[in-house]
Amino acid sequence: MSTTAKWVAGVVVLLVLFFFMKGSGSTPAPMSEPVATSTTQTVAGSTTTTTAQQPVVKKVPSVKAPVYTSVVKIIDINGPSKAAVGIQNSWIVNSTSPATEMTTYSVDWSDGSPAEIQESNVLTHIYNKPGLYVINFGVKNPHSKLVTEMKTVSVIAR
Repeated sequence: MSTTAKWVAGVVVLLVLFFFMKGSGSTPAPMSEPVATSTTQTVAGSTTTTTAQQPVVKKVPSVKAPVYTSVVKIIDINGPSKAAVGIQNSWIVNSTSPATEMTTYSVDWSDGSPAEIQESNVLTHIYNKPGLYVINFGVKNPHSKLVTEMKTVSVIAR
């Protein structure tokens, strides 16, 4: 799967999670077809029949946010705080996510390159311009919310 496809898939997952996490309370119920009712009244020998239409309202269940059964925490992120342009650097994200869970790791390098989502906790990157960059790392498994932590790297020209 290409980096762009992973990034797009990650954005879609985050948007879906955002809307589920936001919660919508109860959803207004759609109206069904009106039901005709009639009443008959007899007064002094004359009979009057009145017909009225009453709407039938169906209750639609509200959408609830997913219930998370575990909390993932980032223990530490091992990687350089200084780097050089054109050199590949690696960061290792250690988390409390159990090895039996499918854990995903995300990163935004803050240099304009696409964000990445992968299953490996070892994230590598090559910076092309000198500068101070704030890297945003994220960890998530199917039973937890996304947790993030930021690290700063100073990139110098070679």
